[in-house]
Amino acid sequence: MNKVNKVLITLMFAAMFLPLQFVQAEPLADANGSPESEPYVEAEPFVDADDSNSTDSAVPAQAEPSLSMDDFRRPVRGPLWMDDAARSERYPTDEWYIGFSRDILEDRTLLAISLESIERDALGRMIGSIVASVSDVSITAISSDMRRGGRGGDSEVITRDYRRRLEVVARAEVTNPFIESWFDPEKNEIYAFAAVRKSDLARYYADMIESSISAAERDMERAAEQGRAGERRRALETIAQVHTRLESLAHQMMLLIAVDAASGLERSQGERVSELQRMGDALRFEFEREMRVHDKKIRIGPRLALHNSSVSGLIFSVDDFDGYRFTTERYENKALTLTPWGVEFGAMANIDLSHHLFLNTGLNIVYRSPVSTEVNRINEFTLSIPILARYRIKDVYIESGAAFEIPFNTKISWEGIDPISYEQRKAVNIGVVIGAGYYLHRNITLDARFGIGLNSFEEEPGHTLYTLGFGVSYLR
Repeated sequence: MNKVNKVLITLMFAAMFLPLQFVQAEPLADANGSPESEPYVEAEPFVDADDSNSTDSAVPAQAEPSLSMDDFRRPVRGPLWMDDAARSERYPTDEWYIGFSRDILEDRTLLAISLESIERDALGRMIGSIVASVSDVSITAISSDMRRGGRGGDSEVITRDYRRRLEVVARAEVTNPFIESWFDPEKNEIYAFAAVRKSDLARYYADMIESSISAAERDMERAAEQGRAGERRRALETIAQVHTRLESLAHQMMLLIAVDAASGLERSQGERVSELQRMGDALRFEFEREMRVHDKKIRIGPRLALHNSSVSGLIFSVDDFDGYRFTTERYENKALTLTPWGVEFGAMANIDLSHHLFLNTGLNIVYRSPVSTEVNRINEFTLSIPILARYRIKDVYIESGAAFEIPFNTKISWEGIDPISYEQRKAVNIGVVIGAGYYLHRNITLDARFGIGLNSFEEEPGHTLYTLGFGVSYLR
């Protein structure tokens, strides 16, 4: 009974341990559920160390290595842009600008910082591809056209300088780029990819150019209004700002031409920019010349005018004898009626007091006929000294002040009688003058002046002198 029990126990243990030699490990499934293609490696049979006389040629089994969770990690796939073929197919170079970068991760604790750094590197590579697409010929041509009043230089210097600026502009103005990074834990490598569609970039540059040109046109109109209003310094500052804005457009124009080879030249609106620059140059030349003239505190020049004058309340009596009796006829010189026109000529001075206010004075010789009736006329010469305050608004001005007159060679003439000296004439006349004028040119003005005497025309009071003049003057 004991032998039978021993045999049964031996068979039971044999049935339990023998199948373990034929059990194989199941292969791991990949991310798609299909088994991995790695081959199965069977474990070496155990050989006792004391069995040194065995004639078997088997190599003694070694200790089984320890396993970790990394040995059971599924292989990392990564995004499609990591594959060169997939990247070229999905992002063709005729539609996209791309940048790809890879590096080894030295320290996993700095993973986030390393990913940001490699993303910047990929973006820089993409920017470099944009700048590289701008030809040296277009840089030299456009930059030469856009430069105003700057130093000259050979094409190599211009090209190198503009390429640096283009890189700065392109980096600052790339719109909505796609940027992504990836870490491969098995290879301990980091990757980054940046891409932007050419059509999106071209539309962005075209919109920026249109917006800048429209703003420049508005500013140029404002500069013209400022200059014509006498605010020439402000106008020149506005024109300088417009020129700076237009010159900065050269970078966007070159980038647009490079990004959109088909219609970029037309969309860059170079002719419109050049026209604005020519307009700005013309306005600047005009305002600077006016400022040179305006900056003179005193401007002098000649003045020539038509002059008309009349005296109120002056009555002349004429006795007539018809052979039977004497009769007396009275002839009145009516005020504010046109008498024969005279002429006024002389020199004037324009003194700048402030931005809009001027002092106008001069010395004129006037020949006029203030009295003209049916039977007589008074002609005289007058030395006139006007002192007027002038206020200018754009090209129009108003003025008012006083005039001092010293008449001489005043003579009265009657029908059939030679002229004789008019002894009743007052030695000095003082009057109030008001007027208005227009700057036909920066040096030429047209004016109209009206004067009212404050004292009598002659020694007897009550005879007011009225004057009217239309003149033209040239100020240097």
